[in-house]
Amino acid sequence: MVATVSASGTASLSGTVNFMNGSTVLGSASVNSSGVATLSIASLPVGTYSLTARYMGNSNYLTSTSPASSVAVTTSAPTTTISLVALPNPVTEGQALVLTATVTESGTPSPTGTVSFMNGSAVMGTAVLNSSGVATLSITSLAVGTYSITAQYPSVAGNNPQGSGSASPASATVLVTVDAATVPIVPSFSMTVSGSTPSVLAGQTAVYSLVVTPTTGTALPAITFAASGLPAGATATFSPAMIAAGRGTTNVTLSIQTPAAQSARLERNRELNGGLPVVALCLLLLPFGRSSRRFGKRLARLSSMVLLLAGATSLMGLTGCGADVAHSIAQSYTVTVTSASASVTQTAQVTLAVE
Repeated sequence: MVATVSASGTASLSGTVNFMNGSTVLGSASVNSSGVATLSIASLPVGTYSLTARYMGNSNYLTSTSPASSVAVTTSAPTTTISLVALPNPVTEGQALVLTATVTESGTPSPTGTVSFMNGSAVMGTAVLNSSGVATLSITSLAVGTYSITAQYPSVAGNNPQGSGSASPASATVLVTVDAATVPIVPSFSMTVSGSTPSVLAGQTAVYSLVVTPTTGTALPAITFAASGLPAGATATFSPAMIAAGRGTTNVTLSIQTPAAQSARLERNRELNGGLPVVALCLLLLPFGRSSRRFGKRLARLSSMVLLLAGATSLMGLTGCGADVAHSIAQSYTVTVTSASASVTQTAQVTLAVE
């Protein structure tokens, strides 16, 4: 409220002005050098008022009251604000994009109604505000590109805005980027065997060289090794036992320790064959034993039994000799070497000959 005081004469104006609602003083303000007094008030409730300004005078001027001015106070329209968040942003094509709109409205503790989510002028969908004034929409239909996404409240769907009371329209816009989906690269590798086919005696170790090389990128995944098809009793050892993820081309040594069982059989056959000289000597003495009669018939019979026993020993020795020949022939085995990561498995075969 602004009151202007004017007076005739040369005396300066000073003093205060009371602003009145009927007989009630709403407030006072001092008169400035131009004779103007100003009062701001926001406490009047809705209604109609008859307001006056009363100059209280000073030593040079008497009091004075202005004519009444009728003032109507009405209800102000609620103010609405809205915010919009899009997550994740950027988003991958086909991935869910979650749009969250939050609405606040002056004079309303909990706004109600519907929010429209729009791509340009096209409505992608609507969502109802919850008790906290939040509306959420999830979409997966956006193709690769950049979009201007808007949340509009009250909703514009169906040509009938849906909001609480006489809420003023509000909108918020964000830019959303949709990236192309990428195909994950699966780390792969190859495995080769180098070196000749080992041929070893029973009980010895056969050694092979393996080379493991990445085929996608320059780094290997974590890789483990195994061997199958080994001779009974044989063991396989890899060095290194496994390859840690991130390494480049790696050389691996495979050692196969063969069992010593065949060597033991060969030694036993040698012991049996050691009795052959004794049998040969007995055979040489056989004619003399039979032709000499001075020892008597009983001694001749005894000699015959001894010779028969020696002959049996000789046959056993010959059998052992045949076994020696059989065991000296090398036996061949096909060993399968397997290398495996979490997603890729490679195999290679090596030949093992054991004599």
